[in-house]
Amino acid sequence: MAADNLHSYDSDTEGASCAPADVPCGCLAVYVGKERRRFVIPTTYLTNNVFRALLAKSEEEFGFCCDGGLRIACTPDVFEHLLWWLEGATPEFVDEIDITGDSL
Repeated sequence: MAADNLHSYDSDTEGASCAPADVPCGCLAVYVGKERRRFVIPTTYLTNNVFRALLAKSEEEFGFCCDGGLRIACTPDVFEHLLWWLEGATPEFVDEIDITGDSL
């Protein structure tokens, strides 16, 4: 998946409780940051150790029973960097940026 193929939407315009038509099979929508920016990602990312650490942080912050979909506890910029890294653009994700989005 190339960076220009990432889907991102304003969550205020979305509101369905079932899987949206724009989420392909094998993908899921997640909502990132305070503004709940929407990304559609492959489910294969869920097995990556760095992504799993981010999910654990998200569970601590939001729980997994929150309204409106799976929320990710980081800024959209950090999440975009994670997606870029997961796509194989660079092997040094953890050395380059703090996964929480906090200042280094």
